[in-house]
Amino acid sequence: MASLKLLSLNEDEKPPLAAIINTHDFEEVARKTIPKKAWAFYSSAATDQITRNFNESSYDRIFFRPRILRNVTNVNIEVKMLGQKMALPLFVAPAAMAKMIHPDGEKALARAAASRGIIQCVSNHASFPLTEIIPQLPKGYPVFFQLYVNRDREKSEELLKKVTALGSVKAIFVTVDAPVVGKREEDEKIEVDESLTTPMGDSKVKNDDKGGGLGRAIGYYVDSSLTWEDIPWLRSLTNIPIVLKGIQTAADAKMALECGVDAIILSNHGGRSLDTYASLFIPQIWKGQGKL
Repeated sequence: MASLKLLSLNEDEKPPLAAIINTHDFEEVARKTIPKKAWAFYSSAATDQITRNFNESSYDRIFFRPRILRNVTNVNIEVKMLGQKMALPLFVAPAAMAKMIHPDGEKALARAAASRGIIQCVSNHASFPLTEIIPQLPKGYPVFFQLYVNRDREKSEELLKKVTALGSVKAIFVTVDAPVVGKREEDEKIEVDESLTTPMGDSKVKNDDKGGGLGRAIGYYVDSSLTWEDIPWLRSLTNIPIVLKGIQTAADAKMALECGVDAIILSNHGGRSLDTYASLFIPQIWKGQGKL
């Protein structure tokens, strides 16, 4: 439920940040104030959005099992993720073209993440290259990088070499839950700004006879032939930990362990790639060690 301060605002009016007290408030303000194309891209999912809606409702079925009479005067929720210290068990997940929301885009996300002691995973489709995002962070502060493997493998090889050489990138999140572009109908209905760019992606944003689908425009180059046999190739390109983002079954989690990846993320791409997608809907991370 929106706060009283938000309910009193005009349709296109942004409230002071202090008036936003939960994530629902953020979503409501975004729906009313950001460009229609940006809202369509970020809020929509594949086809009938059944999986997207199921993902959201899944969180409503998570309940705490409280244990009482513990000393909670001082609580420490620091964790380590892929060897990197974090102030709390959250990280900024990769999302394309944050500049659609604010001119600083991923630069602002980087500053915000560092200010709270968490890590940003920068999208392959970020609005800025890593060489412009990393200087926003304190010296030596870690980031993660999300990779879509290009059909032109040499381009992915070149990109990974550059990312590795930066030194600040501490993990590569290889996206495996979107081998083809999803049918995001709401995204298709609104024309895209053809001046948008993804400097680390191989994308040409444009409108065509099918519509203005931004997801389709930026994802057309993704290699749908990527298989388990390609993991050694990826491993040969970098000494940075490799994470498979998009595991959805125990069988594939076991295969990931056997392939020697460093971690997996359970994900169905937010239901944005394929509707009614698999059976695991709560994104978590599992360290690729030991037995399942």
